[in-house]
Amino acid sequence: MLDISDATVKRTFSIGSFSLERFLKIGDLIDLSFQDLAQLEEQTENKIQFYYTREQEEFLARPENINHFLLYESLNYLMSLEDVVEEFGISKDHLVKLLSGLEKIGLIERLPGNKLKKVSLYPINWIRDGVLDRAYRGAILDDFFEPFKESIDDFLSMDMIYMSGESRKKWESKLKEISLEMKKEMYREQILGIPHDSLGVVIGVRRYVPKMLKDMDFSEF
Repeated sequence: MLDISDATVKRTFSIGSFSLERFLKIGDLIDLSFQDLAQLEEQTENKIQFYYTREQEEFLARPENINHFLLYESLNYLMSLEDVVEEFGISKDHLVKLLSGLEKIGLIERLPGNKLKKVSLYPINWIRDGVLDRAYRGAILDDFFEPFKESIDDFLSMDMIYMSGESRKKWESKLKEISLEMKKEMYREQILGIPHDSLGVVIGVRRYVPKMLKDMDFSEF
């Protein structure tokens, strides 16, 4: 073991003081090769995102493959296979069928001893306005925002902003940078095996006038 705390790990990353020896020890502990670790750093710094292929999205979006989709999305967001099986009560036979389907479309590789390896080191993103996005975006947004209708216990900021097109582009760019920084943090913590929570983050900017204002009728006044 490295015998270092999470705080030490985060501080070391923030100031860039990792020695090669310590870097390789972390790789050994979490069963990642030097090539895997080098790939992580290169692709994180270059802000490369991973996406499902069109064929994978088409497979996962079919109604009969909903369980394949739910299983991989659970794995996608850093749950272990053991936790997924326990959480959802998946039988052994059903699990074999699901993993076989995911392997056929190139998302996982099954290993001896009922173990598996995800093809991507990172959580995979949906293609923007792709098959999965169109199939599930509405339901997920409804589910995400429903608690906020009663109370706001978590952070939520929604503001009506008036600005020029040029300013809008500038701020959209900054918001995209924030989103990428959060993903980079997630990737690094995943590699280190730091305990995590599942968070929903929605960042969006669009032309908007509340429907209640559009529907106002002043003809009676």
